[in-house]
Amino acid sequence: MRNNYHFCTDALKDALLCYDDNDYKAAWNILAESAMMTGIKVYCFCIMSNHIHILLCAGRDDIARFFLTFKMKMGRYVARKYHKTMIRGMAYRLFPVTDMRAFCQEVAYILRNPFRARISSPFTYRWSSIRAYFGISVETGVEVNELPDRQRFKVLKSRYSFPAGTRVSSEGLVLPGCFLDVFSVERAFNNSSIQFFNLLKQWNLEDIVRGIHGETVQDSYSDNEIYAAIRQECLNVYDVSDPTKLDYRSLVRVIRKIRARFGASGEQLKRLLPVDDAFLDRML
Repeated sequence: MRNNYHFCTDALKDALLCYDDNDYKAAWNILAESAMMTGIKVYCFCIMSNHIHILLCAGRDDIARFFLTFKMKMGRYVARKYHKTMIRGMAYRLFPVTDMRAFCQEVAYILRNPFRARISSPFTYRWSSIRAYFGISVETGVEVNELPDRQRFKVLKSRYSFPAGTRVSSEGLVLPGCFLDVFSVERAFNNSSIQFFNLLKQWNLEDIVRGIHGETVQDSYSDNEIYAAIRQECLNVYDVSDPTKLDYRSLVRVIRKIRARFGASGEQLKRLLPVDDAFLDRML
């Protein structure tokens, strides 16, 4: 399995990559566009709030070009929306995938990221490629080139000339089948959706794959886990999922509860919450 890699961007230190649905949509479409522009083969992906996992096939030079293209385009989007250069320090790591068993494990590991981060089931998470396989999604969308120029730019935030046949969903997302090698993933699982779903449910999969990567299990909670807990606490108590919509006292209660429950550090909370640093310093 030459040139197959698990590509993973490092978690951002000072901010999140995606704060809201529009950010996830932008990251999704920029990923698709960058893959098409650089000619890499993508098998599966998962976009998390502060990093991205992709299983891909390409030479290291092409992967570097893909990353620089993605970083440049996502950086422009972030700068326009938030007036910050939040992803300037983004880097990535590559883990070689050497055989078919490892390939299947990496697919499942990547698609299980939302579950591992305690955000949602892999099957209901919106920002991965899981619905591209075994007929889970049957959406046909509309061809990009059929859209008027103004509407195409509004939906995709890009003037890139997408290849003929590229289609977008009703949500404005490039359909995964247009830039994924779905066939190779399904074939790796012997065209069996049962094998696919069973591996996704394997309880110790993360430990297995981390062992392959040479990584150790960490006791601390990731940014994704803490941010998911913050949003869930806001929803449970105040019926809103966005912590920035809370008043001062309510936000203080939520943050103190999260710190007590998960041991989140002040620096981690500063990364996750788009609020003034002085506010957090006073509160903490």
